[in-house]
Amino acid sequence: MYKKFTLLLIALLWLITSAMSQWQPLNPGAGGQVQDVVCDPNTSGHLFLASDMEGIYESNDNGESWHAKGDLLHNRVYAVTFTPGNSNRMYVGTLYGLEVSSDGGNTFSFVELTRKISISAIAVDPNNANIVLAGTGWRDDYDFSSYFGLKEKGNGEVYRSIDGGTTWTKITFDTNDSDRNVFTIQFDKNNSNIVYMGSAKGIH
Repeated sequence: MYKKFTLLLIALLWLITSAMSQWQPLNPGAGGQVQDVVCDPNTSGHLFLASDMEGIYESNDNGESWHAKGDLLHNRVYAVTFTPGNSNRMYVGTLYGLEVSSDGGNTFSFVELTRKISISAIAVDPNNANIVLAGTGWRDDYDFSSYFGLKEKGNGEVYRSIDGGTTWTKITFDTNDSDRNVFTIQFDKNNSNIVYMGSAKGIH
């Protein structure tokens, strides 16, 4: 009985060790909470991560090394999105609003329509880079939901651009007075007229 238990314990420890060996920490600096990590669809080995306190970090070697990037108005970042076919065109959603870069994240312009509106999810039409959607939310950071006056409950809203992020309009997709968090937005790559959105209000 004791021998069987010992063998079982050794096997279990081996399985745990094997599973852990498949992962390794790649945190820049002291680490911290990572809100999003996005691989550049246009360039192999190039990726960005969204920090909860330090803005965005860039890696050009598959995450082996990182460096801080850009100068955002607010450094609590929830979402980073590349434009298919153009890595210089980027969108970053923060607790304070949406920011757009046309030089690969070196500099950003702020979308005034979203000032003090937390942006948690962004998607670019894979068939038309001019079409961009950005959803309102703060992921699971409810302590920050009303940080700039945005109520936790209210209309579900997304921001839409049809000119590659130059101008934006607000669209209300749900008027129920409930949690307004948007978690993800996905275009159907075979039919860009179809868009899926996962939110605290359900699937739309």
